[in-house]
Amino acid sequence: MRIALLTASDDATAPRSAPGGADWCAWAERSLPGHAFLHPVLDAAPAGRRGRAPRGRRRARLLRSYEALVRALAEPRESASLPAALYALADAAEPPGHLPALLRCEEAARLLERTWRSGSGPASVRSPAARDVLAASDALERALRPLAAGWLRDPAGAPSADLCHVTGGTPAALAALLAGRLHGVPCAVSGHRLLPGEPPPGSAPGPGPARALILSFSRLLAREALGRAAVVLAGSDHERRWLERCGADPARTRVLRDPVADGPHPAAGPEPPVPTLLWLREPDAVAADPAVREAVALVRGSFPALRVRACAPAPAPAAPGPAASAPAAGGPAGAGGVPGPVHGAGSVVLLPASDRPSAGPLAEAMLSGRVVVAEDVGPAREVLGPAGVLVPPGDPQALADACTALLRDPRRRARLGTAGRRRALELFSAETAAGTLRRAYLDAAARWPAFPDAGRPSAEPFALPAEYRSAGQRPAGHRPGAGPAAGTGRPPGPVRGTARPASAREPDPVDGPDPVDGPGPVRDPGPAVPPGDTRPSRHREVA
Repeated sequence: MRIALLTASDDATAPRSAPGGADWCAWAERSLPGHAFLHPVLDAAPAGRRGRAPRGRRRARLLRSYEALVRALAEPRESASLPAALYALADAAEPPGHLPALLRCEEAARLLERTWRSGSGPASVRSPAARDVLAASDALERALRPLAAGWLRDPAGAPSADLCHVTGGTPAALAALLAGRLHGVPCAVSGHRLLPGEPPPGSAPGPGPARALILSFSRLLAREALGRAAVVLAGSDHERRWLERCGADPARTRVLRDPVADGPHPAAGPEPPVPTLLWLREPDAVAADPAVREAVALVRGSFPALRVRACAPAPAPAAPGPAASAPAAGGPAGAGGVPGPVHGAGSVVLLPASDRPSAGPLAEAMLSGRVVVAEDVGPAREVLGPAGVLVPPGDPQALADACTALLRDPRRRARLGTAGRRRALELFSAETAAGTLRRAYLDAAARWPAFPDAGRPSAEPFALPAEYRSAGQRPAGHRPGAGPAAGTGRPPGPVRGTARPASAREPDPVDGPDPVDGPGPVRDPGPAVPPGDTRPSRHREVA
């Protein structure tokens, strides 16, 4: 298949190892050599070629569609009209460059302000200042650039792709929706970078009404993309449940864990001679997490010689390859921390809760062979399973008791560390991730066409059973090439009031099956009636 990896061109916030990052894309190409991967450019207004705003009827049509889009963002009761407004803008956005030029003009800004102020949202949102209108106008222009991308209308672009994979946020999701509408190309969506409530990369203004408007656009577009996607890929079961609440179809959602183990992944060496806690934390979490500091103080009551080391969890390498050079060991906490996740420097690894919990740091710690103690938030429960220790979030006493019990029992530490390493090698191996991605691509391509028009017969292959075509036994009213009944997903049945084929009739409860199916029971016709006898049957004499 020819798979188009859609990523926003200005998405500089995506880590290289995250879905859509350079390392992840390179890993996907190496893991699936039988597929051809395309990297289209979705920015329709590059620097130096801004285009010219349209005039006449095309200009009026674009402005009407833009007004409907802003009304859907500013008016909660009109939010369902956002997809229609986006598709109307896309239909009138040719040739490329006209739409971005129009959205930057003064008339579009005045239209945005007038429609925005007439909304029925909160007073703090529907009363934008001049700077808010300018910031929102610039952010919407950048977010709507994929509508006029030349890749969507180039014969060698979107029409030549068999599948679009959204890996880079809402602008990429907008391009995938248009590819499906214009050319019937199905799409797969990675929910890791398409969470409702996330602003489009590079287009989020500061706090205020402008940011609220852009977040509304991102939320509605993400809901539309999740509902239209042939396959939705979630990074964990926790993320899958969140995406299903945001509009994803549970039957089309798959869990694709980021691979962190490929080839030899050596475990950490022997434990340090002195009891040591390795605290994996964010760079600014030392003063912001007093629960961990209080738990460490409680553990020191049982182990006066306890040492504590701290390091920032590095992102897991999603482009598996040779092991990177080991970072140098750092000093204790409070002296700058450890520059990298040196899991072998501790006897027990602590992973407290964070604002954005992810499975990568947990899997890296488990692969080292050290026992992991984590707070029960996010995907920690499904990643650790029975191979780690979970404590309630924000409970220093429970965290201190878990660490104290593990430091007193070296056999339990070794047993849990070995079990955690085996679990991580099984769940986060590159082979498992590649197989899941391959099956997801095939499942998405099997749902062709992605978005058939309403009322048009579906051309989905294998929509009808083979017996409909083998012996000429088609239901009455069936047209050749027609697919399942609209909205049901089932083959169309016979039209009401028409006869069904003989083989489809139920057997007569008295006469038995038809003669072609074999002899059945014979019904007694009763006594013979003499000719000319017109009396009722109850007055006849039975011989």
